Formats: sequence, C-alpha cells, structure tokens
Amino acid sequence: MDKDFFKDEPVLVINPDGTINNKFESVSKCAENIGVGFATIIIAIKTNSLCRGFKIIYEDTWSPAIDYSYSKKNKIEKVIKKEKKKKVKYKEKMTSDEKELYREMCRKRAKERNEDPNSKFGRGHKIPIVCINTNEHFSTIREAAEKFDERPSVLSIFIQNEIPYRGMELKFDV
Repeated sequence: MDKDFFKDEPVLVINPDGTINNKFESVSKCAENIGVGFATIIIAIKTNSLCRGFKIIYEDTWSPAIDYSYSKKNKIEKVIKKEKKKKVKYKEKMTSDEKELYREMCRKRAKERNEDPNSKFGRGHKIPIVCINTNEHFSTIREAAEKFDERPSVLSIFIQNEIPYRGMELKFDV
C-alpha cells in the first residue's frame, strides 16, 4: 500500500462528546476490536467520517485544543445551512433582465432551427425505411415496427448496426 495512504500508527477512538474512548497501538488492532476491516478504519480517518458511531484519528494528529465532539443534530444543521446558501446563490445568479434576454435568445434559436429545412428540430425522427429483400418502403420506423410487430427502438438498433431482422435487410432510405 501507499505509505501516504496507510500509516500503521497508534489511533484514538473518540466518543460523540469528544472524550477519548480507547487507544490502540495500530489500525489493525482497532479494526479487530471494533469489528470492521482495517480499510474501513483508514477510510474513516481519511474522510473524517464516523465508524460504528465513533470518530477515529491518528494519535499524532490529536490536540487537546481541538473540540472533537460531534452529533447527528449538528451534521443535519450544517446540511440545511448549505442548502439554504445554494438556493440563495441560484436566485442571485440571474437578474430579471438577464432571464428575459436568455429566453429571447432561446426562442430565436428555436425559430432558426425550425425554419432550416435540413434540421430535424421539433419534427421527431421521421426517417423513411426500406426493406431491401421485398423492396417495401415505410415512411417512419414506427410504421415498419408495426408491420414486423416489434418496438421501434429494437428495430432501430438492428438498422443502425446493419443486422438483418428476421432475415429482412432493413436500411434507412436516405
């Protein structure tokens, strides 16, 4: 294992109130005593998350000046504060003038796409299909799918990958 990732040094198991519950001479001993794999202990240390309800840290990183207490209530309050900040930031991103300008730009782009004869924007996928074996023409893939009693998406996969469907060779009639 990478030395930066795993140090087999003494670890401390900390209670929710911030007091030290136990000290172990290695990560392996801690994992054995708590009843989890040592990788779980390492992840809990590196991500500063809980393991079986305890916070676990390396002994050399412990300081009496730091408050190690934790609770689920505090965690929930932090998450709520973050969500409130996100909502406020989103509302502040665009002014009403900017929103109207953006809507106008989208309308203009949609109109240009609709007017372009080569564009398929807003028209669906009405690509004609031809059966090479019977020389039968279908105006849409849905029409061909109904003839062969199959879903259009399945038929499309066969056509795109140029695989014969039930012995029939189907192609897009472009």
